[in-house]
Amino acid sequence: MITQQLAQQLQDTSSTFGYVEFYVLDLTRLGGGIHRFTPHAVAPAGVTWRGETYIPMPISTSGWDISGTGALPRPMLKISNVHRLLLAEVIGLGDLVGGKLTRYRTFENYVDGNVNADPNAFLPPDKFLIEQLVEHTPTELTWQMTSVLDRFGMQLPRRQVLKDAGFPGVGRLR
Repeated sequence: MITQQLAQQLQDTSSTFGYVEFYVLDLTRLGGGIHRFTPHAVAPAGVTWRGETYIPMPISTSGWDISGTGALPRPMLKISNVHRLLLAEVIGLGDLVGGKLTRYRTFENYVDGNVNADPNAFLPPDKFLIEQLVEHTPTELTWQMTSVLDRFGMQLPRRQVLKDAGFPGVGRLR
C-alpha cells in the first residue's frame, strides 16, 4: 500500500535510496511451491522483505505498461536458467502455465533490516498469470504472462443472463 512516506519519496528527485522489485511465483495451484526472487543482489544469501527471503536472481521483465485504451498488458518474464532452479518444476508442471506471478515495488530503505523498514510501504502489486513458456534455453527461461481478466475463453459476467435462468426481473416489463 502507498504510505505517505512512500508517496513523498516517489516525488523526491533527490532520493538516494534505490528502487527494488520483488517477485513471487506461486505454483501451489499447479502442485508446486512458492518461489521468491529479486534482481537486486544486495547480499548473496538473499534480501528479506516483509519477513520473507527473496533469492537474488538475474531477472528481466518487459511489457508492464498500462494504458487506458487498447489491450491489457502482457508482460514477458525472463529468468536465468544457469542454476536450473526452476527446471524440475517447468518439466513436471506443464511449463508453469497457470502459475501466478506477483511483482512488488518499493525502495531499499523500506526493506527489512533498515532503520526505516516498513512492510506496508510498497506500490500496488502487479498480478499476472503465466500463459505460455516462450523460450527455454540452457541459459534462460522466458514466459509470457496475461492478466487474470484477459484469459482465453473467459467472459464477464461468467454466467449468461437469461430470462428463465434465475435472474428475477429480466424479461419483464412493468
